[in-house]
Amino acid sequence: VKGCGRVEQVADDHMPALKGLWLSDLNILKQLPTHLPSLELHVNHLPNWESTFTSMSCLRRAFFNNCPKMQTEVLIYALSER
Repeated sequence: VKGCGRVEQVADDHMPALKGLWLSDLNILKQLPTHLPSLELHVNHLPNWESTFTSMSCLRRAFFNNCPKMQTEVLIYALSER
């Protein structure tokens, strides 16, 4: 998903087999799916996104770039719990 200016959240209700998710230039996105097993996540330029990694226990890989509101403390804690 790239450059969709009105996307506030990405729902995960109908994507249980999703393996990769690429998000870029989504200026008002604040929430990501939390129940996607084996997900590889690519995030680029999400200026208002605040991470919620404590509920993303199956995250396989993650790549982040230019996410100024990302809560890195939460990410570090979630990764250390594995």
